Amino acid sequence: RDGFILYVGNARAYKNLGRLLAAYRLASSRSSIPDLVMVVRRDRAFDSMDREIDRLGLRGRIHIQSAVTEERLKELYSTCLAFASPSICEGFGLPVLEAMAAGCPVLASRGTALEEVAGDGALLVDPYSVEAIASGLEEICGSPVLRASLAEKALARASGYHWDVTAEAVARVLEGIVEG
Repeated sequence: RDGFILYVGNARAYKNLGRLLAAYRLASSRSSIPDLVMVVRRDRAFDSMDREIDRLGLRGRIHIQSAVTEERLKELYSTCLAFASPSICEGFGLPVLEAMAAGCPVLASRGTALEEVAGDGALLVDPYSVEAIASGLEEICGSPVLRASLAEKALARASGYHWDVTAEAVARVLEGIVEG
């Protein structure tokens, strides 16, 4: 695991990419952190994010990939130094869970659904603070001990999520509704 930080998701405002990019710029000005690889869908929000990359002067440090295969995504999750998701609003946070299941050290948002999904398997930061996100990036990239601890906790936490368990829970709720 080395060589890049990973982000997976769309470029919509709730993903908080403006702050992530500003934090990345701040962190990389203060310490040596690797490039950021962003797997981002090219939807209507993409152009705004792309302009922000230019505005911040990060074009050479940010590498955008779109429409990656499932195999390529698994490779990215399993080889990145860390995964970053400072979203300000999530319904669940599947990319965080996917990263954790790959044993990836994760940086995620405190006070959102991501905190509930990640538990102690992620370094949690205030998603509204560029400084907190930057410090989190520096901490996770700068400490092999922290990364190893987070990876171990992430694998343990992710092992509790199974489609069978989810399907059973949904079935129980639906049966309760039908039975009145």
